[in-house]
This record gives sequence, C-alpha cells and structure tokens, in this order.
Amino acid sequence: MDERKTVVAAGVHLGDIAITLAGLMDELPPYVKGLDFGLLLEGVDGLDSLEALADKALGDMREKAGSDGGEEGRRSGPRKPPDDLVRAVLDRALEMGKFLSAGRCLDILGERDAYVEKFLSKGLAAARKGEGAEASAALVAAANLDHKDGIPLFQYSGPALHAICTGSTASCVTRLEEENAVLKAFKYLLESEKVYEAVAELSPDERRSLLPFVVKERDPENGGFMKRLEEAHNELGRIEQEDLAALRATVAEITRQVNELAGSAGRLGPKSEEAKLVLDRTVRTAAGLAKEFADAATLVDQWQFRRLERRMEQLIESGDDIEKARKALGDSALNVLASTADLISRLKAEDVLKRVDDVEERLISTQVTLLGRSVHSQEHWQYLRELAFKHPASPLVCCLRKINDRQMVVPMWDAPITRLLTQ
Repeated sequence: MDERKTVVAAGVHLGDIAITLAGLMDELPPYVKGLDFGLLLEGVDGLDSLEALADKALGDMREKAGSDGGEEGRRSGPRKPPDDLVRAVLDRALEMGKFLSAGRCLDILGERDAYVEKFLSKGLAAARKGEGAEASAALVAAANLDHKDGIPLFQYSGPALHAICTGSTASCVTRLEEENAVLKAFKYLLESEKVYEAVAELSPDERRSLLPFVVKERDPENGGFMKRLEEAHNELGRIEQEDLAALRATVAEITRQVNELAGSAGRLGPKSEEAKLVLDRTVRTAAGLAKEFADAATLVDQWQFRRLERRMEQLIESGDDIEKARKALGDSALNVLASTADLISRLKAEDVLKRVDDVEERLISTQVTLLGRSVHSQEHWQYLRELAFKHPASPLVCCLRKINDRQMVVPMWDAPITRLLTQ
C-alpha cells in the first residue's frame, strides 16, 4: 500500500478526519510525515475494506482534480473529499467517541444540525420510556455534536460553577433544592443549550431518573470518585468530632482562665511599689488576653487556625511575666496566678501550637482524598480543575470552605444533589 493510501486508511480506522484529509493531499503535511501508519494497521480487521475505500477516494480525488484543470485545479485550493469516505470516518468517530472529528465530518457533509436532532430525538424518546442508559448515551452524543470542541472543557466549566462560592456559598449548586440542582447539573454536564432546553421539558421525575445515567455517561469511573467523596466526608467528620472538639475544649479552658485572671488581678493587694508595678503590668496583660480570647471559639469553628495560633502564642509568651508577678505578689496572688501559670506550662508541654498545625494539615489533606493525589500548588482552584477534568460530575457534589486566608475543596455529602447521585 502506498504511503498516501496508508494514511487515508489509518485515518478511517482511527475515526480521525484530520489524518484522513492529510492522506488526500498531493503532499503529506508535516503532522503525519514520519509516522508509521502501516504498523498501526497491521492485523486490523477489515483492512481490505479500508484499503479499497482509500483507493476509491484517492481515485475520485484524482478524477476531480483532472476535471478541475490538472495542476491548476490542484493549486486552486482544498477539494471536498468524497462523501462515502467522510461518512466512513464519521461512523468510526461516533463509534469511538471522537466527537470533535465527528463534528468536523458533519460540517463537511453539511449535516451537523440534522445529526444533533437525530440523537436528541432518540434520547428524549428513551428517557420518556425510562431507558436511562440509552437516553443518556444519545443525549450526550447530541450535546457533544452541538459543541464546537466536541466535548465540554470541564476543567474550566467545573471550577466556574464555584466562582461565586469564594464570596458566598448561598447560591452554590450544592445548596439548591433538588429540582433546581438537577436542572443546573444538566446545564453543566450537557453544555448545549439546544439539548438542555429539550431535557428541561421532561417531567421532574424523568429528569431525576435520567441524571445519574448522564453522570455515568460523562464519567464511567464516577462510582470510584463517589467512594472517595464519602471517605473525605468521613475524614472531616472524625476531625470535627475528635481533633476540633478537643481544640474547642482547650480554647474554652483558656478562655475561662484568662477571664478569671482578668477579673481577679485588679483585686490583688500589692505590698510594695515594685509589686504595684508588676500588678499593673499583669492587669494589662490579663485584660489583653481576655479580649483576644473572647471570640477564640469562633476561630475554631471558622477554621481560622493562624489567628488562633497567634493568640495562643501571646498567652504562652505572657508566661514569664505571670511567673514574675506570682513571685512579686506573694501569697495574695497564689491561686489565680498559679493556675494561669500551670495552664501555660501544660500548653507548652503539650505543644499546643503543633496540635493546631496538625488539625489544619489534616483538614487540608481531605482534598488529596477527593482527588486521589496531591497537586503541586495545593490551591483550591487546581484541585477543582483536576477533579473536574478527571471526574466531570465532581464539582456538583463539592464546594469551597475558607481555612485561614485561603479556600479549600470540601465534600458536600448531605447536599440534595449528592443524595440523588448516591442513592
């Protein structure tokens, strides 16, 4: 088989119209030169038919070039390939799910809209019969053929679903009641206004039944992702019930102690001028600590660990001054200052700052559970982008939550849309 015929046959076999058209050119373009398409075709079933189709197409092109004026016709610009060749590539492209190539074939044939309608009608009919797998395959095919890129670029449209969530999550798809969430999910997963509008005309029950099948059609591995979603949700639950609960208890103890210190320090009776100076400093320290820890429990609930650490550092750094005050004031200050000093010593021994860091790291690591690996930047947008690329439906069941001064991706296991997709 000569080189051009091999390229044409390989293009049909691959369902790739760009390679097929390259083989029809008088001179092979650089993007196919040097590639061993013959090796690719070795042992392929139906090779004789591919060769015959390629032979006929090249013959048709030669005849057309002659009728267009020989060399002058060839120089006049690209010629339309034979319809039977384009249809062969189209059929193979649809079979292999190569919708960008299929769409280009349909543009050559002038039949893109007709094919979109064909698949759309088939999908709607199947959906009304409750045939979810057949309906989703046809509807996704219609949407892909209606899309200029052959398939939505979920790595961009997925994160875009959460563009508003950095400011407010109130309108997030995971906060919508089920019917509106389903519609938003279809709009995102199909990314074809024509197909979406047709699906929106189905009954709510039909849409509800259809959505899990469309999710699976977009991502056959979605079941594995949903297991990781549940695992990440359970991890967060354990952190909340164990680590954060223990941290809240520690913060509550600190808050009680510094409030007691602030309330008692001013009532101590210094016996010397030096003791009075020490007491004044202690009173100011106690008042500052009481103010700093007034909303410390909220910092735990809001995952503001850096701010909490700074306040704990202030408490620990005050330990030396409190110990000096304890010695200077003598027995009159024994109880209130001693208990504060003992608490600070215990916090240092427990390395409370590391405890806070560990909680933060464990929370952030749940993103790794969701994706199945870490990303270089550790930024939420990169996790969202890679999640959406790997599992298109993942942005429908995740959202963002602030941790310190950044965002992180969290599972939304109890969202209406998640319950639908996991039932």
